[in-house]
Amino acid sequence: MSETVPLRDAIRALRVELLEAVEDASTQAVRFELGTIELEFQVVARREKEGKAKIGFHIFGAEASVGGTGGRGDERTQTVKLVLNPVLLGTDGGRSKLDIGRRRAGK
Repeated sequence: MSETVPLRDAIRALRVELLEAVEDASTQAVRFELGTIELEFQVVARREKEGKAKIGFHIFGAEASVGGTGGRGDERTQTVKLVLNPVLLGTDGGRSKLDIGRRRAGK
């Protein structure tokens, strides 16, 4: 199953991008309060039949296709929509909304 990305890696990358945007916003006068994030992916759920039974979800890349992996398994392609409500968790356990800004040119 080439050209796929594990779903957890896509969410992890989104989290990193959001944290970097929050950091960039800390010095900006104009900020945007981050609201609900909706993501929609074409994913394949694959159950491996070799060794342990395991199910994983992978996002299709531009050149991905199902099948031809050589191992025995069962694959199903689905469209998955995730609705995320990001919050910033403080050291005291409190939650707050994120503020996102745009980095100025040359900064």
